[in-house]
Parts: sequence; structure tokens; C-alpha cells
Amino acid sequence: NCPNDPIGGETISFMDNSGKPPVRHYTLVCADCGRRYDDDGLILDCTAEHAPALLRTQYSDTSFDPLSDQDGIFRYQRWLPVIRTQQDAGRTVVYRSHGLARMLDLPNLWIAFNGFWPERGAVFETATFKDLEAHTVLGRLGSDVILTVASAGNTGAAFAWECSRRQQPCLVIVPGNGLRRFKFRDSLHPLVSLVVIE
Repeated sequence: NCPNDPIGGETISFMDNSGKPPVRHYTLVCADCGRRYDDDGLILDCTAEHAPALLRTQYSDTSFDPLSDQDGIFRYQRWLPVIRTQQDAGRTVVYRSHGLARMLDLPNLWIAFNGFWPERGAVFETATFKDLEAHTVLGRLGSDVILTVASAGNTGAAFAWECSRRQQPCLVIVPGNGLRRFKFRDSLHPLVSLVVIE
């Protein structure tokens, strides 16, 4: 655990202490015109004059080799647009079904479970796959950003919890009826604010 982190989890940064922007292991490329961008963690679209087009990520490492010493989503950090990782980021559990497979007559049925089931090794703190989104988005951002998230529930809960763990300033806007999804094992960090709209 980080010494200043009451909630837990160590953030690992690929940045050095020089004050320079981090060197990223990928480049963003416009799917329409091919223009290349060094990612600042915030860019979402091409600045060229053409129809809207997605930016795709081109990685310097072209081989797909998960890191064997990592667990969870950051096993794949070489193929994720991130500059920071979270040591205990949780993971999806995949297992072979027996009962449901028998009932459906599907002998080779495998189930991917995204949630909180510690007995099986699934430890998404907000019990939703949205934890994966929060980990990777926050891993892409620099630390000097105030994140704003509007959500009906699960996405907001995942970002509120992960921002608390990383002590990342965040404003989460949620409708009153979505607030019931915001259940955490500890208090949110003071840098995380919830705005409830009725």
C-alpha cells in the first residue's frame, strides 16, 4: 500500500522524475488520414479537416506477450494506452461451466465473470466490468487532470472508487436513482466529489 493512501493499492508510473512528459510505448493514428499523434492522455480526435474518424493505437511492441509477473488487466500493459498501472487492479475470471453447460447441452461452455467473487479470484471492487474502463482511462491520463464523469451508476461508481484509490481529483455526476449503485468498502477520498441530480 502507498503510505499516503488510506484505501490501498500501489500506482506504478512509467514516468521518470525529470518533469518531462512520459515516453509512451504507442502512437495514436487517425483511421481516415493516417496523421500520427503523440498522446497527451486527453486527445480524442484528429485535428485535420475531414469527417470524424477514430484514432487507433499503434504500439511499438508488435508481439502480443502478456507479462507473466502481473495479474489482471495490466498483464497486457504493452498493448494498452497507459503510462501508469494499478498493482491490484482486479481481473476477469474465466472458468469452464459444468451445470449450465449440461442444462444447455453445450459441453464446451466457458464463462467470463466480471464482478466480485473472491472465492474464484474475481475482485472488481465495484462488482462490474466498468472497473476495467476506470483502470485504463486513469492509466492513460497524467496526474494533473480533474476528471469529470457523468454516469447512471456503474461507470460513475468505478471511477469514483478508482480515483479514490489513486487520489485523482474527480467529479462524478449521477442521477439520484443511480446512487444506489455507489457502495464501497471504504469512504471515498476527499478529492472525489459526487453531484446527485434529482
